Amino acid sequence: MTAINDFTCTKNLKNLKNMSYTTIIPDRYTDKSKSEKYKYTNVYKVNQHYVKLLVINKLSNKTGHTILLEKDDYEKVSEYHWGGAKGTRPPCTSVGKKSPTIGQYIGNNDFRICGKVKGKTLWDLRRNQYSETGNVYTIIDKDTMKMEIYRRNSDPFSVIFDKADYLKISKCVWRVVKDGNSKYSVVTLDNNKQLSMHAYILKLHGQKPGNKGFRGIECKDFQFDFRKSVLYKNNALNIYSFINTDTVELTINSVHGIIKIIFDKEDYERVSGISWVYKRHGSKWTIYNYKHGYLKRFIIGNKGLKFRYIIEKKDQSDRFDFRQKTLLDCLK
Repeated sequence: MTAINDFTCTKNLKNLKNMSYTTIIPDRYTDKSKSEKYKYTNVYKVNQHYVKLLVINKLSNKTGHTILLEKDDYEKVSEYHWGGAKGTRPPCTSVGKKSPTIGQYIGNNDFRICGKVKGKTLWDLRRNQYSETGNVYTIIDKDTMKMEIYRRNSDPFSVIFDKADYLKISKCVWRVVKDGNSKYSVVTLDNNKQLSMHAYILKLHGQKPGNKGFRGIECKDFQFDFRKSVLYKNNALNIYSFINTDTVELTINSVHGIIKIIFDKEDYERVSGISWVYKRHGSKWTIYNYKHGYLKRFIIGNKGLKFRYIIEKKDQSDRFDFRQKTLLDCLK
């Protein structure tokens, strides 16, 4: 292979650090006797973190596709010629009688992580993504960061979030989507399922986001605010706090107001695995889950099956007292 020193600049968190690349062109494209059969040239740019593969049209000398690879994948990928591809299909090669995409060849499955950077198609096949995915990160202050998301034929969107969440957020490729009501949300793929960023952040911190879809997501001037102080107020359905070694407090954010419940720590694992809502059920307002029924009944379980009613009590802080001793004392 022919190696040429090349120097370019890419943005890091502060957009200040220069990054050095080494450009490598496989011999098949420099050997005149072989190069004529290729419509596209594969150029590899290697730095200390990852590899960038450019698929360049030889006639126009324009880059049609950019693929970002782990350095560990460079040797096996560079053994093959990768041609151009139309639409959302990544470049392919010929391996025996098969024509796998580059994603299928690397990971035995077809990666569909595709974005646009300055109008060019970009495929990110790394296990950890950097700013070149179309998600560009900058620091606002000591506690806050901003991510810009570039979209085709649209102004970029931005997301403000807590700096402490950067390492987790930057591992995903984020895009902006619009629902049938023309509401926007920031999403990624998690085990081939769509996951919204607000739910992702809340789950990182042990919260139980409600099944709200796009509701409650505000986008002003192409900007989302996903700082936890905002998310907890608007989107966290269940928030748990440990009061002491024996008691847990559950806060339910509801369109009907904020409801607080205390219960025994020994019930935390069971209770926190379910999303609870405060809503009208029949003629009464209650803490309820459509599958598991009343929270108070769920906590005492078989101990209260023969009883129809449980009188609800509150403590001095106006919280529903769902500790087992209190519930059993209130059975009717």
